[in-house]
Amino acid sequence: MSLPRRLPSEPGVRPPEVDEVVDLRFAPEEIMEVLTIVAVAASAGARPRHALELAARYASGPLASSLRPVVVQIERGADLSVALGRLPSIDRRIVRLRRALEQAEVDGTSYVGAIGDLRDDVRRERLADLEVAAQRLSVAVQFPLVLCVLPAFIVLALVPLVLAVLGDLAI
Repeated sequence: MSLPRRLPSEPGVRPPEVDEVVDLRFAPEEIMEVLTIVAVAASAGARPRHALELAARYASGPLASSLRPVVVQIERGADLSVALGRLPSIDRRIVRLRRALEQAEVDGTSYVGAIGDLRDDVRRERLADLEVAAQRLSVAVQFPLVLCVLPAFIVLALVPLVLAVLGDLAI
């Protein structure tokens, strides 16, 4: 699997299939922010196009910036699936969001469950990333601990003991 040279939203570039999606990621915080806004709008009964409009308006970061052209296209009368095709397909979570919104728009079904599942997955991934970072931190903390505490222990505990023993031997 090779990295795309251009974003799939550019003319002449075929969007990758889900299995081909390169796992270049938006920050989990950005995705959670957008998903939270979309989930709140969905639970209030908003249609997918209105939920996207709210997410583009109130979210921040590169993902929100990617949503703004989609919203502009929708406001100009484009079909939701066509407009969602402008979203970068480089993050599998965005592909899942896009599919959930497209299916809800076509079928007229609720997308609250799909967005909730996606939010749970993103939250689990973020937690796993934090656990890995915490494990790395415990290893990184041992280095200064050994370099600072061990010499201090030697100077404060062992040196006086050795001096006392040597002093007793000299008498």
